[in-house]
Amino acid sequence: VGATAKLLYGMTYFQPLTLSTIENSDDLAGELLDSDNVNESVNYGIDLGVLLQPCEILSLGGVARNINRPRFDFDGPGDYTLEPQLRGGVGFEIPYTGLLLAVDIDLVENNSEALVGYESQVVGGGIEWVALDILMLRVGASKNLSRSDESMQVHAGLGLRLAKVQIEIAGSMSPDFAESGGNDVPVRAGGSRFLGINVPLD
Repeated sequence: VGATAKLLYGMTYFQPLTLSTIENSDDLAGELLDSDNVNESVNYGIDLGVLLQPCEILSLGGVARNINRPRFDFDGPGDYTLEPQLRGGVGFEIPYTGLLLAVDIDLVENNSEALVGYESQVVGGGIEWVALDILMLRVGASKNLSRSDESMQVHAGLGLRLAKVQIEIAGSMSPDFAESGGNDVPVRAGGSRFLGINVPLD
C-alpha cells in the first residue's frame, strides 16, 4: 500500500465570447489565451495505491488519483476541480525473459470540467522489457471505451533507473491523421517525462 502527494500548479483562462465576436475574430486562440485572462494557483493532490502479488509472476493493482479533489482558482463561476479517478490492472511476468505483460482499465467513467460532456473510460495493454533492472522499454495501445468514434492510441516509453534516481519518458499518438496548415498531423498525440527519487522507508 502506498500514497503519493503531488504539488500541482494550475493555470486557468476565462474569456466569455459572443457569437459575433467569434465570427469577426482574426485571432480567436490569442483572445482565449490572453495573459490578461489568466488565473494561477497552487494546490496539492493525493493518490493512493495498492499492489497484491498472490504469486511471484502475477501482480494485481489499483490506484485512486486526486482523492482530495484539488481545486484551482477560476475567474468564471466556481472553481476548477480535478475529480478522483479509479484504475485497476493486472500484470504477468514471463519467467527468465525480463518481459512483463500488463492490462489496466478505468474502473469508473471519467468526466472533466475542461471538456463538458466528454467522457472517458480507457482500457490499455502493453509489454515492458527490463534489462538488468536498469533499462525499461515499453510499447502498448489504449482505447477509450466511452467514445466509439475515437481511434486507438499507440504508446512507447523508456525508463532508466540509476541508484535511487528514476527517469521516465513516454509518448503516444493516434494512427489517424488530419490536415492542418497543409501538413498531415496525428488527430491525437501526447508525451510525458518524469524524474523521481526513490527513498526506501524500511
